[in-house]
Amino acid sequence: MADISNRKQQNQAFLQELEKQRLNKDCNRIIDLRGKVAGECQCYEFGGRQHYLDDRAYLLVKQLMARFDGRYTIGVYEAVLKALKLLAQQATPAKAQLDTPLLLRLDSSLQRSEERITFSTPIKLRLDDVLYNGHTVDIASQAIRIAFKRTHSLHADDIVRIEFTDFPHPDNEALLTAATYQIIKIDHDERYTTVVLSLAQQDDVFDQVLQAWLTAHGAQGSVDVDDRLINLQNQFYQRVWLTHLHQPQLWLASKDEVQALLAVHIMPAAQAVYGADFYPQFLQQLPLLQVCAGAQDVIAVVHADSSYGCALSQKKSVKKLINWHLAKPDSRLLWLQTSQVNFSDDTMANELATISQLNSDCADSLESTLHAIRKRVSLLDMSHCFSNVSADHSVNQSQLSALQSLKLFFDDDLATPNSLQQHIERACSRFYIRTPVTIQLENQSWQVETLDVSAHGMSLYLPADTDISLNQRISANFLRWQTLTKKVNLQAIPYQVKNKQLWNGKLKLGLQRIRYNCPESLNQFFDWVIAENADKLKTDHDDVIKAAEGRLFSAQLTPTLTTLPVFLGMQEGQRDITLVGMTDSNAAENVDKHFWTVLRQQMLHLSEMLKALPHDQNTLITTLYGYQNSQQQWTLAFEQDFNHSRDKTLWMQRALKNPSLIAYHCVIHPLSSDDAYLESDVADQLQQLRQLRAHKVQQLRQQFGSLFGLMELTDISPIIRLFYESD
Repeated sequence: MADISNRKQQNQAFLQELEKQRLNKDCNRIIDLRGKVAGECQCYEFGGRQHYLDDRAYLLVKQLMARFDGRYTIGVYEAVLKALKLLAQQATPAKAQLDTPLLLRLDSSLQRSEERITFSTPIKLRLDDVLYNGHTVDIASQAIRIAFKRTHSLHADDIVRIEFTDFPHPDNEALLTAATYQIIKIDHDERYTTVVLSLAQQDDVFDQVLQAWLTAHGAQGSVDVDDRLINLQNQFYQRVWLTHLHQPQLWLASKDEVQALLAVHIMPAAQAVYGADFYPQFLQQLPLLQVCAGAQDVIAVVHADSSYGCALSQKKSVKKLINWHLAKPDSRLLWLQTSQVNFSDDTMANELATISQLNSDCADSLESTLHAIRKRVSLLDMSHCFSNVSADHSVNQSQLSALQSLKLFFDDDLATPNSLQQHIERACSRFYIRTPVTIQLENQSWQVETLDVSAHGMSLYLPADTDISLNQRISANFLRWQTLTKKVNLQAIPYQVKNKQLWNGKLKLGLQRIRYNCPESLNQFFDWVIAENADKLKTDHDDVIKAAEGRLFSAQLTPTLTTLPVFLGMQEGQRDITLVGMTDSNAAENVDKHFWTVLRQQMLHLSEMLKALPHDQNTLITTLYGYQNSQQQWTLAFEQDFNHSRDKTLWMQRALKNPSLIAYHCVIHPLSSDDAYLESDVADQLQQLRQLRAHKVQQLRQQFGSLFGLMELTDISPIIRLFYESD
């Protein structure tokens, strides 16, 4: 037996020696990868043969030849082919398209330190002894962007040499053949690699030559405007989101200030939810003193004159509040989310200068207010999230006595809430004109005085209990003005309600005259009477001031918002998610990609729910629940999918077994094609860029015009999990 074992070992050693000798023999075979790999293949000579390799294969050959004392052997040849086959198998196959929506950052803009010129010229890039041929995409004095066939050995921070092989500068062709750059960004797809390079070594002569060329080509209209188009896209979606924001925003001073609440913003969508309840006395009931004292997340229940609140971290108290809310159907369950804010002089300077030119007192007052603001509170009404829930135990008011909110008293001059409008365009100037008018609505009439008047409209107050909706038609009689003329009839002039605001017992209306329903003589009269007296009247610059304020507050608000804005639009004839807005605080990039895929499959269901809305309701408020099983599959359900609290409880019991349970407070705002062009300044800027990037501008216009909805998703998972989990 020992002899047999020794003989086997000897045979094995003999065979291994033969294999070693075979692998060590010089190889006469060539490696030609042209047409077999996505990358560019260069000609390399070794072993007395010419080979065509991409960068990855060449580096493999170099490493393997080093093991064979620099010789090209059969072992090198076979190892290279084996490694390339293995790498090809490991390469990520073109997956069945996992449709993930585009993520667009909405809380910042793209800032370039210099202009880029769109220009394509061949270049050669060298990294050590590896050569790449490519073309420039755009050029700046300190950076360039280059596209190649797919590469594998280039990485961020690599120092490379660039040769402009065909650069149109006849004076000194050798000047641009040895520039040193550093790779600062690199992107790959299946076929191409794009790199952004920054100049690594300064050369005054090189800089002068390149700057002169850039100046000449910039004047010819070849400036790259992608950054401006990206910023316009960012600006448009940010404005659509903020103007439909469902949560009122409260801006607070520090706890030491006498007046803690300094500013309030509430959008029309939020006004529809709170209605007449949103008034100073309601805000006084909120646990804002807790927030001023340092609480970050506070849960509150407001019912009639009673208000109770506690920190989200006090789980037992939160559960008591929810159960008490469930026993009081007309109460509101609120989540106060707090963020720290700080208005710096640099961010305020431009907008304050704009306001100061029109009203220096207003600018000074606003600057003082902004400097005093320290916190922003977002007010989320979660009452709808518990519509299909039964209380698990009863709670009486005495059990909540320790949670009673202390009232925060306001001064009489508490600022009127505004909406976050960043651009307000008026067809004509408004003037502060106080004149008596009679407003008629169906069988009702009111004698009131105007606040301001223009040739096309006016604003005024009506009683707070007036039942009137946006775009409703009313008529006005100008009593005093009629006594001054007999040429035109100033009775029953048609107006349309364009905006309304209910605050502190007053309903303020913005009215637009329906000019096409008026005789031409009446239109001419309004134009004439305003123009004739314009030099004697004080102009109302409220549009410019409010727009500047809106831009200031929006710049501070957007980065701190935790809500996910999901824009819905038509793509290839189907309803789909166009993009998702991303901020520093909403963690949109961390949402599981499979979640978006499953949500996309709910578009038809969402459309049906929107169609089922009552005629007087144009916003769908619901809750979106979901969980992911062990196979990474998502199951989603909307609040409307549960017919009874029992159905919801059973669903939640299954969901709670998975750590990935999510719950979103979900608000869906229908958007019409008209909403895409409300921001006329964005449309004007797009028109100006049309000559430079006509195709991209057309794409953006189509994208804006195809929007049909905005979905706001606010993560309330901690509260839902807290309520359903057993103590």
